[in-house]
Amino acid sequence: MTVMQPKVPGLAGTFSGIGGFELGLERAGHRSLCVAEIDPHACAVLDDRMPDSPNLGDVRNIPHLPELVAAGFPCTDLSQAGGKAGLYGDHSRLGLEIVRLMTAQRVPVILLENVVNMLSLGKGAAMDGLLRRFEALGYRWAYRTVDARAFGLPQRRQRVLFCLSLDPMICPVRTLLSDDAGKPTRPTLDRWNEAAFSFSWTEGKAGAGWGFNCTGPLRVGSGLGMPSPPAIVLRDGRVVLPSLRDAERLQGFAPGWTQAADSVEGAGSRGARWRLAGRAIPPAMSEWIGQSLRAQRDADAPRVKPIEDGKSWPKAGWGSADGRWKHAASAYPCRAPLPDLESWLDVNSATPLSVRATRGFLKRFQSGTLRRPPGFIPTLERHAERMEQAA
Repeated sequence: MTVMQPKVPGLAGTFSGIGGFELGLERAGHRSLCVAEIDPHACAVLDDRMPDSPNLGDVRNIPHLPELVAAGFPCTDLSQAGGKAGLYGDHSRLGLEIVRLMTAQRVPVILLENVVNMLSLGKGAAMDGLLRRFEALGYRWAYRTVDARAFGLPQRRQRVLFCLSLDPMICPVRTLLSDDAGKPTRPTLDRWNEAAFSFSWTEGKAGAGWGFNCTGPLRVGSGLGMPSPPAIVLRDGRVVLPSLRDAERLQGFAPGWTQAADSVEGAGSRGARWRLAGRAIPPAMSEWIGQSLRAQRDADAPRVKPIEDGKSWPKAGWGSADGRWKHAASAYPCRAPLPDLESWLDVNSATPLSVRATRGFLKRFQSGTLRRPPGFIPTLERHAERMEQAA
């Protein structure tokens, strides 16, 4: 039930990347007044795709903020694939610049997003450090882990979304925790070959990043020190990597969204474009938040289980300086139909997984103790043999 209709605030995007946060909020009816980004490749994309939103550059130089601020601050030091230095790492500490700006300008509503690993890193120290600072400024907050598959994107990608508010008309709990479609039932690994099936070819020992009829997350780093687009096993046994255009589509952008990055001199633009696509927030996520901000539906927020200090944080929660509470919201605020991944991908533009990458994954995988789906290893071995014969 809709209980109030707050006005539509002006929006400032910070750490804007290629504009995923801003694009989704604009689709929900919010007015993008400016963006802030310093990466030259990302700036070229913003100039091309969002020409009406001036780029103010370094977030630390923004003179004035409007009523709504969105920030996907750097996750490098918070991610599983990154250095895990935490909130005070050289990159992710820039997130504290948002707190500094709020200290000087009490912006009514703030939206943040980052990696799921933030919930457990340092036994929740990054979450505690960030939210404690906002609580000291009087903000009420809620956060929720959300999966891109909820919006019909065939990518197993989860992000933590935050809403922080000083505005009595904007309730963080109503914004993020109102809607819940419940986690869908997924096929078991025994059925892996019934649809396109993905895995992380740079892993193999500690994990494999399985994805049934979806890809794993588009990672810009890995344990092997290189970008790691997920490998996809097609029904005919071919093993391929998605094209750059499909990487953009997996995030919910139009094909070629990052093409303007090619114009940056001395760019090495293909690698840069993969990085830009991999770090982006899917616009469908922020569009859902933007719609929720405007609707402000009722939400149940019982104070049943408090969030405990010194432990990993739950998948969803809410609170303020008066207390912190767990919430049972799933990663699916909605459940749009997922397409058939193999039909959805442009498999003709996909690159076959190399013999070296295939053999390397198999060596790590077979030396470990991870579950082995029946027929999966022979399928990869046949792929490597076909690639060797073709060479």
